[in-house]
Amino acid sequence: MGLQLPPNLQADYTELVNEYLDRIPIQAMDDFHLLGEALQSIIEPTHRHLVHRTFARRIDSIIEFLDHPELYAQQPAVQQLFKRLVLLRVAAKIRELKQLTYTEKARYIAEQRHTRTLTAENQNRLSHAVPPSRSIRELFQDVIAYILEPHPDMVRMPLGRAGVFR
Repeated sequence: MGLQLPPNLQADYTELVNEYLDRIPIQAMDDFHLLGEALQSIIEPTHRHLVHRTFARRIDSIIEFLDHPELYAQQPAVQQLFKRLVLLRVAAKIRELKQLTYTEKARYIAEQRHTRTLTAENQNRLSHAVPPSRSIRELFQDVIAYILEPHPDMVRMPLGRAGVFR
């Protein structure tokens, strides 16, 4: 058995690649087949297909993993393991896409649509957010003053035998 990635590093790399693969936008039933073909061209460079523009950026990002593993691993041996892991994850995604039933595909599309809607709503809300009118220092000073200020409803009481006060 050859060199293997440490479990924590393998988990991190797997999560990274899966994040890219799972976020490729699928909006219609035909996209499952088109995405499978585009991913196949990553595994088999001679198997080229036109990539739909909705997937192109994500596909390019996954190809960047393979073209520039040095961005994710310093040692050449680890770079090779990283590239192998990327290819394995891509192959697993292709198998997953092929095995989905019609109902699962419909659910997948609905979940992605819901995630995109939530993301757009959050971005819209954040783009209209008003920054605080006071500085962090002023807010911090108010918090400290509140903590240090004696409150009438607070009483110093011994807590247990150790004499700790609360």
